Amino acid sequence: FAFIIFYLVRYYHYLLNPKVVTFALFLNLFFVFVNILTPVLYNEILGLITREVKINFTYYVGPRGYSGLCIEPTYLAGFALVCFNLNEFFFKKNKTKKNIYIINMFIVFALIFLSKSVTGLFFLFIILLYLIYSNFKFYSKYILVLSIIFLSLTTLLAIEIKKNEGIPGNNRAIKYINYQLINNDQYSKIFQDISMMRRAVPIMTSLFIFEDNIFGNGGGSYPELAYKYIDKTKKYFDHNSKNFKYVKINGKSYPIFTIKNPSAFSLYLTHFGIFFIIF
Repeated sequence: FAFIIFYLVRYYHYLLNPKVVTFALFLNLFFVFVNILTPVLYNEILGLITREVKINFTYYVGPRGYSGLCIEPTYLAGFALVCFNLNEFFFKKNKTKKNIYIINMFIVFALIFLSKSVTGLFFLFIILLYLIYSNFKFYSKYILVLSIIFLSLTTLLAIEIKKNEGIPGNNRAIKYINYQLINNDQYSKIFQDISMMRRAVPIMTSLFIFEDNIFGNGGGSYPELAYKYIDKTKKYFDHNSKNFKYVKINGKSYPIFTIKNPSAFSLYLTHFGIFFIIF
C-alpha cells in the first residue's frame, strides 16, 4: 500500500489540486483546536474517522502533542511535511498564489509546533535548510546575513539553556532539546530518543544490508537480515537503555524497531536494493 501511494505521488502529482492542500491544512488545524478546546467532542468525531484515538486529552497530561485528523502527533508532523513539499511544488509551478503559499507555510509550521513531536523537530530543521538553500541564489546577500544572525542567536540561546539546565516545559520536543544540550554520554545523543530510534535503527540497518548487496535480497528477507546486521547498528545506540527493546521470535531476540516498526524505505531498500532507488 505504501508503495502504491509512493508510485502515484511520484508519477501523478501533477494531477493534484493545490486547493486540496490548503483545505487539508485548514481542516487539520481546525481539528487541533477542537482537540485543545473540547477533547470530548474531538474524541467522538475522531472515533468515527480513525481506528483509534491514541492520546485522550480528557485525562492525558504529558509531553505529547496534538494529532489533528492523524492517528498520532508524529503523523501530523509528517502530514505537514508532505503538505510543505506540495505547497512548494505548486508555488514553483505558478499554480498557487503567493498569499496562499505564505498562509499554507504558516499552517505547516503551526501543525509541526502543535504536534510537539521530536520527529517534527527534525522535519522543521529539514524545511529550514531547504528554504535557505532554495532561496540562496536569489537573495544570497540577505540569506547569508540572516543565516549568520540566526546561527549566532541559536548558539547564544543554547549556551543560556545549558546554563539554566534546560528549557522549561512538558513537551517531547523540548525534552529532546534539553537532553541534547545538557546530557553527556558515550553514545550519539541525537538517536537516544525513542522516536528517533524507531526511525533511525531500521534505516541504518537497511543501509548496512544494502552496502553488502546493492541488488536486493528479495521479498520477506528483511527480518532475518536485520537480525544478522543489527550488531553493526547497535554500536551507534545505547542498546542497553530502556528504549532499545527486544522481542523474541523462534528463540531469537530481535530489536523491536526492526520488526514492529520497520519503515517502508528500510523494507524496499532491503528487498529491491538499487532497483528501488532507480524506480
